[in-house]
This record gives sequence, C-alpha cells and structure tokens, in this order.
Amino acid sequence: MIKYYLRKSKHEEVVTSLSYEPGQWVQLIAPTEEEIHYISRELSLEPSLLLDATDMDEMPRFEIDDDTAYLYTRFAWKNAGGTIHTEPVLFVVGKGVFVSLTNRSFPALEDLLIRQKHLVTNRPKHLLLPVLNVSLQSYASQLAHIGRQIRTARNALRDEKFSNKHFVRFVEIEDFLNDFLSELVPTNNILLNMVAGRKAFSFTETDHDILEDLQLETAQLIDESKGYLKTIVNIREAYSNVMTNNLNRQIKILTTLTIVLTVPTIVGSFFGMNVGIPLDNNPLAFPLIVGTTFGVAFLVLYFLKRKDWL
Repeated sequence: MIKYYLRKSKHEEVVTSLSYEPGQWVQLIAPTEEEIHYISRELSLEPSLLLDATDMDEMPRFEIDDDTAYLYTRFAWKNAGGTIHTEPVLFVVGKGVFVSLTNRSFPALEDLLIRQKHLVTNRPKHLLLPVLNVSLQSYASQLAHIGRQIRTARNALRDEKFSNKHFVRFVEIEDFLNDFLSELVPTNNILLNMVAGRKAFSFTETDHDILEDLQLETAQLIDESKGYLKTIVNIREAYSNVMTNNLNRQIKILTTLTIVLTVPTIVGSFFGMNVGIPLDNNPLAFPLIVGTTFGVAFLVLYFLKRKDWL
C-alpha cells in the first residue's frame, strides 16, 4: 500500500492524494515488490536499499546513496495474544523526499501528522526526528508493559505464589529484552554519530537539541532493558533457591518419617520370631510394646529436633 501526505505549512490541513508530488511524505505499508520498484523509479531511489527494509531480520543501520540517506531502524509492537514483536522500518531522507517503509501497519507512525499539526512534510530532515521518536516510544511502551509483568512476578515470589508459568514467562521476556538491546544499541550508535555531525545531516540548533534528547532517550531505554534483565536474573536465582530449600525441607521430612517408621518395624521384627520371648503370656504385652515403640519414636524425633534437622 502506498499513501501520499502533504502539508507545507503548520496552518494547513494534511492533504492526501493518489499520486506523488514534491514535498510529500510517502508511506509504504507492507508494499509489494512492484510498488517498491514504482516508488524507486518515481523518486529516483535505489530499489535494492528499499527492498532491504522488507527483510524481517534487518538491523538498524545508516546508508547514503546519491545524496539520499537511508536510515534503517525497528519498532516494537504487541499482538492480541500479548507476544511482543519487532519489525524493521526504513526512513528515506533526500532533497525534498521523505519516505517511510514498514512491513505492517504502524498506526502511531501513520497518524503522526494528524496528532502533531505543527509538522510539515516538505522539510524531510525536520520530519525525521519526530518519526524516530515514534519508533523509540514503541520500545518505551513495551518496556513499561514488561516492567509491570516483572513487578507482578516479584510480588508472587514474595507471597510464595510464584509458579512455573511465571518462570516460562520470564524466559520469554528475557528473549524480548535481548532483542531490544540488539536493536537499540546500533540505533544509539547511529544517533551518537548524528549528534557528533558524522552523518550526512546538518540540523538547526533546535533540531540538534531534539536529536540529543532522542539519543539520551535511547541510552535510557538501553539501561532500562539491562536493568530488567538483571532483575529477571535475580528473581530467577531467588526462585531457584526457594525451590531448592523447599526440596531439601521435603527430603528432610521424608527422611525423618522413614527413620521414625523404622522403629516399630524393628520392634515388630523381634516379636515375629518363632522363639520364646519375654512378656509372651502377659496380657499387657501389646500396650507395653506399643507404648515403648511410641516412646522410642518420640525420642528419635526429639533428638532430630535438637540437632536442627527439622
């Protein structure tokens, strides 16, 4: 799908059209190969660089071809089942040209001009910063969701309600966070180079300040991801220790029961012999034997308790 948006002044409304004209923001949403080649011819762009953005595993990077910049980054989203995914997004910035390409619908990006009425489409470099911010905010939103899940699991551990379901969820979250780090770190490096002026962009002082804020926000997202990873490791280790302690306690209880139940077994084995024994004809023999057995068993329990076995 190809969408064309135009707004030359913040006092104007966004105008959509069915064909390209200079100064538009061209949005490619899950485009076909034919649509990509059409836009590449219409805007004199390199088709292979546009096609790279359709690769689901494309990582953040920065390319320049014929004075046109191609900035590859990613955005995070969550499906109906609560599973977090990330998708590549490409921003193309050239002379009077701004193109975005995503493999799926990204509403926060597509509706940006409606929400921020001061943005104009005929200033590509100026437009790049807010669209980058939208991409970063998608990560911030998912990290906030992950943070709530981690706090819920931590409370469950404290209340001794931590289950294997929480443990499996932690493994999934750890994968998400590792993906976030592998994507945010190169994005941060790109922004650092842009802040230092080592990329093909020259910004106004105001835009440069915004760019620095974006870089700092990216660094904070990286630190937040690392912090959540550390928290997950700590909770997992705590859960492992709790499970080990519970297992040891159960083993002690079972061992104690085995020892205590061995006492009447030993006593009973003496009276199972086919030989004469004391108290053979005594009517009080059974209660005496049972009482003695319970007494010995109690002494064994008392001894184990004194030794902190129980």
